[in-house]
Amino acid sequence: MLTKTFDVRKAQKDLKELLSLVVAGTEIVFTEGDTPIARLVSIGRRVAGLHPGAIWTSQDFAVAHSAANPELDAKASCHLAPHRPARGP
Repeated sequence: MLTKTFDVRKAQKDLKELLSLVVAGTEIVFTEGDTPIARLVSIGRRVAGLHPGAIWTSQDFAVAHSAANPELDAKASCHLAPHRPARGP
């Protein structure tokens, strides 16, 4: 991946150009002087199911939700998947 650096003061006036570069696959690193402070990259195409098991809902979510919002609980039903710990590296 090609990387370009831009000072933040210049980047403000060139935002449209920077976004075009990012869409084309270029990584943009913003700097203040010689110090890198942020990176702009394309989010790419999102893929459902890319990290199965990485996100889960706690078993007490519905209980906490019901206690905090009893009027909403009467209108909706919650279906919870069993807790699966996230897979580590």
